[in-house]
Amino acid sequence: MREAFHLLISGDGETWGIVARSIRFSFLSSILSLLPGVPLGVALAVGKFPGKRIAVSVVNAMTAVPTVVIGLAAYSLISRSGPMGKFGWLFAQAGVVMGQTLLALPVVVSLSYTGLAKLDPRFHETLTTLGTKPLLRLLVTLREARSVLIAAAVAA
Repeated sequence: MREAFHLLISGDGETWGIVARSIRFSFLSSILSLLPGVPLGVALAVGKFPGKRIAVSVVNAMTAVPTVVIGLAAYSLISRSGPMGKFGWLFAQAGVVMGQTLLALPVVVSLSYTGLAKLDPRFHETLTTLGTKPLLRLLVTLREARSVLIAAAVAA
């Protein structure tokens, strides 16, 4: 432990390169989980479709899946004999980003859904009554739930 702190404090180039790479991987996987995760959370929160309760239950259950299981699933996808093996991601940076994205995606969807579903139902009715266009309704709804969406981004 002492040696690890010494490497950080001494400004060792290799150590700081690894730290920078790790931050870059985390940033990329966060963005890649937010891009589909927030729209899926919005769709679950405001959409009305058959099987919605099942979809919400599946998403919430996915947040409880152990990281080892998700890692094994990612490994089976990108291993040489897996369906994505032809991309050569097994020991590459893209594989690391994909694994982290798979870990973060259910969390982002679940947090987005939970925050948006807790908005007062009259909020949507009021926006509709005022004659707002669907895109403006979506933007106002996202603005109203921004604290939860920021929490989802941080959790990713």
